[in-house]
Formats: sequence, structure tokens, C-alpha cells
Amino acid sequence: MSDITLNTYFVAFIDILGFSEMVRYDSESPLGQKYLSRLFEVHQQAGGILGGDMEYKLIQFSDSIVLSAPFNIDRLPLFINAIALWQRNLLLNGFLCRGGVTFGKHFINDNFLFSKALIDAYHMESNLAKHPRVIISDDLIQLSPTIINDKDFRATLEDDGLSFVDYIFEDSAVAKDTLKSAIERIISESPKKVSSVQEKMRWLSKYTDFKLNTSISTPTFKELSVDV
Repeated sequence: MSDITLNTYFVAFIDILGFSEMVRYDSESPLGQKYLSRLFEVHQQAGGILGGDMEYKLIQFSDSIVLSAPFNIDRLPLFINAIALWQRNLLLNGFLCRGGVTFGKHFINDNFLFSKALIDAYHMESNLAKHPRVIISDDLIQLSPTIINDKDFRATLEDDGLSFVDYIFEDSAVAKDTLKSAIERIISESPKKVSSVQEKMRWLSKYTDFKLNTSISTPTFKELSVDV
């Protein structure tokens, strides 16, 4: 038996938004399955995203994903970039998520998990994230200002004082128009009468405008008029 010891890891807990409704639709809709195969394909694509020499561990159960890797502060950019790429891939396939990423004591072996860091990341997801974003803990931010201040570090600071993984970005693999089309599709297909969902869509549209210099978000105020 391998050594059963708690060690320090980077740990991210991520929740796929709208998962319950997806399960209900695929289980009950007379039109057949819509989400299962897409979600499973995204899960399989994770192997290509989590490359390099970091010892990533990925566990998905129901709507929850736990991503971990041995702690090495110099490799924080690699861990954050892996989350950003994975989150962007979800977005391109029509899914949003939110979560938290931190570090702490953690043990994982096959299908067994025991982790203080996971508990902390879970509380960040449930209490702080709110929007489709993966919050980065202040402890990680403070550990290495040189790394954080690097212009290539994939993180954005919001006006609520929280930093999150920057997952809307164009590169040689994904063009701006591809991202914009995927985001517009997600917004257009979102339930219009569910206020909590529309709050997330407003946040997503403003974040998109900031990152891609688009005009997806709608004005907060406009003149009142009534058709006669």
C-alpha cells in the first residue's frame, strides 16, 4: 500500500451550472438526450487539456469536478491555465461553471479523496463565486506577487475584490468570433424568466465585453415607452 499521508496540493472545486435541469431534460424529454453525450465528450477532452509534467488528478461526479495537482508555487500559472482552458472548452460546448481554487492538505488515491483544501474550495464556490467564474483564493494571490503580476497569468480582478480564472481569451486555437458566437448562443438559450439565471447572463455579457471588446451587454437603463 502506498504511503497514506496528507500533502499540500493545488485544489479546484468546480460546479457545472444548470446541471439538474440538464439531467431532468435528458431523463424525461420525449425528444431524447441533449446534454449527456456533450458533457461526456468535454470530460474526455480534459486529458488533452491537462498535459505537461504536472501530476493532475481529475474527478467528476454528478455536477462537481475536483482538479488537483501537487503544490509548487512556481507552477501556479500552469494550474490556473489548465482551469482556464478547461473552462473555456466547457463554454465553447455550451456550458458554464463556477468554483474556487486554493491550496492545502489533500489526499487522493484512485476513487478515495480526503481533503481540507477541497472543503475550502467548495466553500469558495458556494459562498463567493455566485457568477460563472472560478475564484482564486487570496492566500494563493498573496504567496507570489511576481507570478500574479505577470501579464500572461490568466486571472482577472473584479470590483468586488475577488480574483477569478480568466477563461474568455482568443488564441491560435480559438478565434474571437468563435467565442462570441458561443456566448451569444448560451445567453439566447437561457431561461428568460429565471432571475438568478439572467443575473449570471448579465455578468457573462459584461465580462465578454471587457475581454473581447464587444457590445453584448444591454444598457442598465433606457427610456420608458409603450406601444400604442
